[in-house]
Amino acid sequence: MKEFINKKLQKFFAEDIFPQKEERIQYQEEKEILLTFSLMFNDLKDIILLNDLFVESCKKPEEKEISVHAGEYGGIRLHILRLYIGTLYEVCNYMTKKISMIESSYIQSFIQKTNEDTQSTWKHILLILQKNTRKKNFSDIPQEVLWVRDLVEIIRDVRNNTSFHYQTNKRLVEGYRKFFFQDNLSDEKRYAYRSINHSKVLESRHYYADAAIQGYLEKYFGKDDSVDIQLKRCLRLSSKMMQAINNVLEQYHKTIRQQ
Repeated sequence: MKEFINKKLQKFFAEDIFPQKEERIQYQEEKEILLTFSLMFNDLKDIILLNDLFVESCKKPEEKEISVHAGEYGGIRLHILRLYIGTLYEVCNYMTKKISMIESSYIQSFIQKTNEDTQSTWKHILLILQKNTRKKNFSDIPQEVLWVRDLVEIIRDVRNNTSFHYQTNKRLVEGYRKFFFQDNLSDEKRYAYRSINHSKVLESRHYYADAAIQGYLEKYFGKDDSVDIQLKRCLRLSSKMMQAINNVLEQYHKTIRQQ
């Protein structure tokens, strides 16, 4: 069985992160943000590990393969992408709402102690989130980080319609029609598939629902932009954010008594 390998455990007094009693403490809101940052890091890491474990343990289907395995594999990969997008959206949305506190002297004191690359990442991410909120132009954003802006915008739309909001069923129907009737009307797209095992529900799947999600995502990512490519784009943004968050938390933890 696989075991997870992290660096050596470090111990801190729990009281030093947040006191037991419900009382106002110095820099309380900033410390709440730092606690949330730690959860963001864990959540982003979990999806990366989930994807890696899935890829390592499951055989990749042949291109254009139509089978139970191919349908299950493709559907799960789409779900992982949706989880990725949903989590990234929540991270970006939270940071947008907390920009003023992230720019406070307390949190900035930790950012300024990180390396140059981390400081640059924080600067660009916050600038992009600010401009996205205020609908300003991005002329002063370096070309190499413009992809973050585009991905943030895509994440917002796709998350709102496919990640966690089942009530937006019109978008699902739109994706279904796009996949089966509007693009590349090949003979195999005449058929919608499902597998049913009434005694073992985990051996059942409604593949046409995954196809509807794929059709909707193609609206934003393009038909030739595969799930693998989009996962890599999300991984790139996640890795940058995780490193930036982790480096700030490292500086913060240096102020806490370690046992």
